[in-house]
Amino acid sequence: MKGFDMNTHKYAGLMVTATSLLMTSGAASADVFPTEVWEDWKGYMTDFGYTVTADEHESGDSLTVSNLVLGVPVPEADGDVTLTLPQIQFVGDGAGSVRITMPEVMPMIVNVSGSDPVSMELIYTTKDLDMTVSGNPGSMTYVYSASMMGFELGDVTADGEALSLGTAQLQMADVAGESIQEAGDPRRVNQTLTTGAVTYELDFADPDSADNRVVVNGGTDSLSLGVKMALPNAIDMEQMADALARGFAVDGGYNFGPGNMMFNVTDAGAVTQGQTSSQGGAFAMVMDAGRLSYDLSQNDIDLEVASPELPFPVAMQMRKLAFKLLMPVSKSDAVQDFALSMELGDFTMSEMLWGMFDPAAQLPRDPATVALDLAGKAKLLFDLMDTEQMEMVEAGDAIPGELDAVSLNSLVLRLAGAELTGEGDFTFDNSDLTTYDGMPKPIGSVELHLMGGNGLLDKLVAMGLFSDEDAMGIRMMSAAFVKPGEGEDHMTSTIEMNEQGHILANGQRLK
Repeated sequence: MKGFDMNTHKYAGLMVTATSLLMTSGAASADVFPTEVWEDWKGYMTDFGYTVTADEHESGDSLTVSNLVLGVPVPEADGDVTLTLPQIQFVGDGAGSVRITMPEVMPMIVNVSGSDPVSMELIYTTKDLDMTVSGNPGSMTYVYSASMMGFELGDVTADGEALSLGTAQLQMADVAGESIQEAGDPRRVNQTLTTGAVTYELDFADPDSADNRVVVNGGTDSLSLGVKMALPNAIDMEQMADALARGFAVDGGYNFGPGNMMFNVTDAGAVTQGQTSSQGGAFAMVMDAGRLSYDLSQNDIDLEVASPELPFPVAMQMRKLAFKLLMPVSKSDAVQDFALSMELGDFTMSEMLWGMFDPAAQLPRDPATVALDLAGKAKLLFDLMDTEQMEMVEAGDAIPGELDAVSLNSLVLRLAGAELTGEGDFTFDNSDLTTYDGMPKPIGSVELHLMGGNGLLDKLVAMGLFSDEDAMGIRMMSAAFVKPGEGEDHMTSTIEMNEQGHILANGQRLK
């Protein structure tokens, strides 16, 4: 497998761009001609930083492009990545639109040069493909549909030697999409895609050992995707900080329906197998000069695993898994927003797992939840996407930024019959780095509520995890931080950090 761990993002970037090219679409009422569509494709690829070469043959209202080669340099590997497509035809329909045709089975070759050369064949397959382009040279709309689109891994060589890896394929049914391409600087792209069932299969064997193998297969009932992008002319995607400063931006995401996955991993003859399923989810991402954000969620997740390293099969369920991140990416003298939230909602596990540490069922089997929601403001003192500046920060030669304010919007920890919640706000004095040993001085407070804490501690004593003396020590120690709340087994605590550098719990000074 030598060479496959090198510059994985290069393969991904080239394949995503090629897929966009193969599934491109546009809309307007004026005429467009085959050569204009081809020039638009070339401009799109060039704007993405790729070199484009091809043989062109024009005959009447038809333009045939063959031996199409897309290339992108890989400076760190002293080489490049190229993708070769055999043939695409652009045919005018006589009514101002262009129909794009390609073979139903089209092998694409990915070559990686450099110190660890790799060559991969990727077979692109379509059925009932219908792709047309309308509009004008400044705004083209590509509309396409297919009863099936698929990719399959073909021959692979590394360092000149053929590798027998196995099977890797992806298929999408009932594909429909549209892509509007508006020329200019930046070029603007607006793409949408919907599919029916999406299935994938992976069956890889270690060419050096028959005792190592990975088998994965699964899919989802449906997929919908949308993305808007601003693409400055001739940007270098290796210099992302510069690309963002010039206006590069992407705002997109996808939603997927109910799906499942089965896996079987053999490592030195030992087999781990299992399956997962969910009722769908979504992913969204935004990146521009002002921010980078991710938003991921998945619903009703089930997981089952059996492994030689586990004494019995493991089963878990989770009603919701969610993660959100917002952060600045560009240096600024002004404060910028950031946020982080995550949720593991209504987590449950099999009785076999509970029985390992609570065989007498002392603890309630209620679903557990962990949720955190943070937001704040900070000043970023370097460009996050600039490699050289990032290396200086990691080496400790540059200050990454200044924290201005943090708000704990919500904290929820619900487990075994107890629940801890909290919220609070803090600002930070960056002129005072001595009170807290190099950390800017925080000023603010957080309020915490604990329900069922004593009841949980009693159950842990009954289980033998704590002695009566341990429990008494915990209660005596917590008395310095908490006070009784409203209702039975309810405790509260207000932790304050003031301008004098003091730390107080419920008004009592701790520091």
